[in-house]
Amino acid sequence: MSKRVLIIDDNEGDRYMMKEIIQENYANIQVFEASDGATGIEVVRKESPDIAIVDTMLPGTDGFETCKRIKENNNAIKVVLITGAMEGVDDVKIKFSKADMATVKGVDWSAFKQTFHEIQSENRT
Repeated sequence: MSKRVLIIDDNEGDRYMMKEIIQENYANIQVFEASDGATGIEVVRKESPDIAIVDTMLPGTDGFETCKRIKENNNAIKVVLITGAMEGVDDVKIKFSKADMATVKGVDWSAFKQTFHEIQSENRT
């Protein structure tokens, strides 16, 4: 059975990179995309992904609140918060969001690769 991953990020280029990294390194993963929190939450309700990757800076509902709503909808979904720079991310906000992990994205995608590897390994069915 394939895993289902949802990427919520308003930056199309970043969504593309994350999708490519996931599909190049892992077989049997179906990737869904959303460009804002409200759309992402609808995808969660319709598709029940195993993992959601949520950018902190989203139009409308920010990533922290989006993450919290995803976990309230289905606590079994593993959620990774992603950001361009961890320095600007408050640990209290991460805890409030109920995210399972947090990592950086950007020029060097190695941190994202490592975090995704860890979260998908925890989520084996």
